[in-house]
Amino acid sequence: WSYQAGLESAAARYHWVKGTVFYQDLDNEIIGEPGGAGPPTYNDLFVNKGTIRRQGLELEAETVSFHNLSVAAGFAYVSVKSSNETESRDRYTYNIGVKYDDRKSFQAQLFGHYIWWDLDGAFQAEYGDWIWDLNLAKKILDTKHYAAELFLTAHNLFNGNQYTFVDSKNPERWIEAGIKITF
Repeated sequence: WSYQAGLESAAARYHWVKGTVFYQDLDNEIIGEPGGAGPPTYNDLFVNKGTIRRQGLELEAETVSFHNLSVAAGFAYVSVKSSNETESRDRYTYNIGVKYDDRKSFQAQLFGHYIWWDLDGAFQAEYGDWIWDLNLAKKILDTKHYAAELFLTAHNLFNGNQYTFVDSKNPERWIEAGIKITF
């Protein structure tokens, strides 16, 4: 079962606001049973049993553009309680960003993302850093039938760490660039 309710308002003159709350009850959670496969391998066996409950909220806000600039922010909180665990896990996420759009030929966006997974130390996870991305786009051709735009995206600008398992680390800084052509 899943329940969700939200409110969104554009009534304020200079900003947009949205809020959502949710509650989910799930049956047949996938649970690993160590050594459950039995001889000769004694591998972990994953079975569907137990229940899991997720509940939380999301909040978002964005300003209207002022001199081609706008600011956006978001927050999410989730409490996860599994019948397989003795305590609930609290996860929360923050997003912040600034956008520039001259509505003619140039756009720029800088966004930061932070997440707290509340994981056991055995995972050797690392998620104390903000991850920042920069997006730039410049229109170089715009006709009735064709358009071309140069773009550059720099991911993880400050080489932050944000991963759940030590053997699957997130990539360090990396860049994409190119031209987008529409016809």
